[in-house]
Amino acid sequence: MTCELLEEVKSFVAEYWGEPENRLAAETSVNEELGMDGDDGVEFMPAFGERFAVDLTAFPRDKYFGPEAGATPLSMLAGVIRRVTTGRWSGLAPLTLRQLADAAERRRWRPNRKPKSNNGMHPTADTLPVIYSQRIGAAGDAGR
Repeated sequence: MTCELLEEVKSFVAEYWGEPENRLAAETSVNEELGMDGDDGVEFMPAFGERFAVDLTAFPRDKYFGPEAGATPLSMLAGVIRRVTTGRWSGLAPLTLRQLADAAERRRWRPNRKPKSNNGMHPTADTLPVIYSQRIGAAGDAGR
């Protein structure tokens, strides 16, 4: 992703949401930090897609934007509990300017994918327990 493209996305978000551009960075989350949610998010994404010619058919709206609803005492309490226990106000995934610029560069929204298997060459958090148990099992068999 180019710096110029990220700057274009920042300018678009600043103009669309009325946020000063100097307060936006690559990791700024439009839903968590800027408060874009519900209908605002539903309206923003097509405008973003049109401006940057991005195919958003794979965009999971419910992952990033909650329903348009008023706050209730119960929902406010749940939000406070979530904030204290997880450090986040909502259970939604953050939608950052970097992700938007990445989609603008590719001209499509790329769904999150599970990491591909690397045949044990470079262990990851997902593959390390499997590799470890295979090696322990192999070492135990060698001693017999």
